[in-house]
Amino acid sequence: MIKSNEQYVRLVMVRHAETEWNLAGKLQGWRDSRLTLAGRKALSSFIARNNIPRQYPADIVYSSDLGRALASARIICNKSGGYIVPDQRLRERRFGILEGKQKNVCINGFLHARHWFAYQGRYEKCLDACLAIATELQAESETAFERRVVDFLRALVRRHAGKTIYVVSHGEWIRCANNILHGRTSWAYGQGIPMNTEMNIFELKPPQLNLSE
Repeated sequence: MIKSNEQYVRLVMVRHAETEWNLAGKLQGWRDSRLTLAGRKALSSFIARNNIPRQYPADIVYSSDLGRALASARIICNKSGGYIVPDQRLRERRFGILEGKQKNVCINGFLHARHWFAYQGRYEKCLDACLAIATELQAESETAFERRVVDFLRALVRRHAGKTIYVVSHGEWIRCANNILHGRTSWAYGQGIPMNTEMNIFELKPPQLNLSE
């Protein structure tokens, strides 16, 4: 249990609810897609079934500024309290030319097999490890992605000691944050991509992984 006089933040990370592009197997990145009706219902049901408002009453709900995350954050706030603070640092990783495309499908030769091979192998080798592929993909670099995840986590421990903070974000962002919080390299597979509406809970403190710097 977190006490008010301790420098801990209870961090509740939630992946957004299912979207139309999730259903269609399209890569989203910084592009957006609306929540499905089933996704909205699943998130509401998950909150009610697990008695989230009583177990983890929210002080603040931070959300990615992308529509699918904000829509999910509104559902959470309606059930568990708190207020929404949009933050660009919580966006999904940008995947450049692959965004909006159906995964592993090559269209008119524009998307070549090597682009999808690089994407699928990103947990064995950084997506931007090959300069030629990285330039063609126009994707966010691993360094830039990791930097904004760490920057956000540092801000939390500085500002919100003793609070319960919800973070509504995306699959790759939560996977990366999980790795950082467990001392793994940011691009490792780690615990993998969480399912839609899946919740991860941490007690975060300043000394952890030098997050107070």
